[in-house]
Amino acid sequence: MKYILLFSCCFVLVARARAFELPMHPSFETNSISASAQQQLRALKAGMTRAQLNEHFYLDGGLQAPAVSRYFLVGYKAANRKVIMVEVAFRPAGMDDATFINANKRANWFKTHAGFQPNDVVLAIGTPYMADIAAD
Repeated sequence: MKYILLFSCCFVLVARARAFELPMHPSFETNSISASAQQQLRALKAGMTRAQLNEHFYLDGGLQAPAVSRYFLVGYKAANRKVIMVEVAFRPAGMDDATFINANKRANWFKTHAGFQPNDVVLAIGTPYMADIAAD
């Protein structure tokens, strides 16, 4: 039952990522953050790999899915103890076009393949926002 619930959540997130409908968060004034943080946010691009993203961003705690994950900027913490977060949609490495487009094939693919691979490709990047880090 636990796995059915987990896979159900993953597929909903994959469907949202497929349509590039990442959650909307209130934006913040980028002038209020350091120049290096601004530079790292500007460096986020669709087409980069999860390994490239992991150079400056860490996976947030809490429930995450391989298709849509929440990351926070490493080394930046605001005066109110908040960090810069961003939601990122991925296309899993090794998944062909026919599987990616078909929800049933995609579900079966996730049952037999490991998630969070370094060569997963970024499809979409949500709006950066300020939030607390999720702790497990």
